[in-house]
Amino acid sequence: TATATMLGGDALGPIGYALSGSLCDMAGNCNGALSPATGSSGVTFAMPPAIQSVSPAVRPYGLAEVPLVLCGLRIESPTVQVGGQACPVVWANASCLACRSVGNQTNAGAAVALTVTNANGLADTQSSLLWDQGAMTYASIAPSTASQQAGTTLAVTLTGTGFATSSSAGAACPTVTVGGQPCTVATGSCSSSTSLTCTLTVGPSGASNGPAPVTITNPDGSTCTQAGAFVFQGPVPTLTGLSPASGPSRAARQSICRGTGAAPWRFGAGGRPALHRGGR
Repeated sequence: TATATMLGGDALGPIGYALSGSLCDMAGNCNGALSPATGSSGVTFAMPPAIQSVSPAVRPYGLAEVPLVLCGLRIESPTVQVGGQACPVVWANASCLACRSVGNQTNAGAAVALTVTNANGLADTQSSLLWDQGAMTYASIAPSTASQQAGTTLAVTLTGTGFATSSSAGAACPTVTVGGQPCTVATGSCSSSTSLTCTLTVGPSGASNGPAPVTITNPDGSTCTQAGAFVFQGPVPTLTGLSPASGPSRAARQSICRGTGAAPWRFGAGGRPALHRGGR
């Protein structure tokens, strides 16, 4: 064996053996390339770059250009291809580079191959570090109704496609509004691109009663709105007074009820319905 020094100054350790024309180290890594011998004391050889991470890990749908930062090992005067298309390099050092990728226009929701090629021709391709995000769609919301009682808090679950995830956008999650009211998504809690949970607080001073739109906004600014997906109902009626409070058991009698909550009300006494002639 001989002592090996990789281009770029990384120390690999002793060279072990040659296998099928490739240089192998003692751990059995056989993707090195021999350079001219440096003398009897050792051999200098090059190893290909190794892509270890990319940020962001998801290309949002619909953007014309997406800046990417790739990091790894042994990056030297690189060129980059993303999904088979050139990604012009903006800057690079031995461990990271930045390039301008064309945007995701396919709505495929699929993995995208990354290839980094050093000036010496050695390259590394990774096929599972970057994904194209599909266009966001809405499928359902549960529950889909709420009474506007003061202080009512609901855990709301939305389903669809293309929701940003915390793994693809750092700690950023989509934001959600229901009838213009915020439905809070906990920071870092969005781990699924098809399901999202948020907390909605409703009350008499919130949205108007009736059908309301649901809007989901990804951190990249893309939005999806479903009109009338949620229904706000008036507060549950509360009876505060009845006049008179008593009367004959078998006689028709007019009574005045007072209370709160949205009309129309239906009245009854002793399990029997009563005729409602309107009012408050």
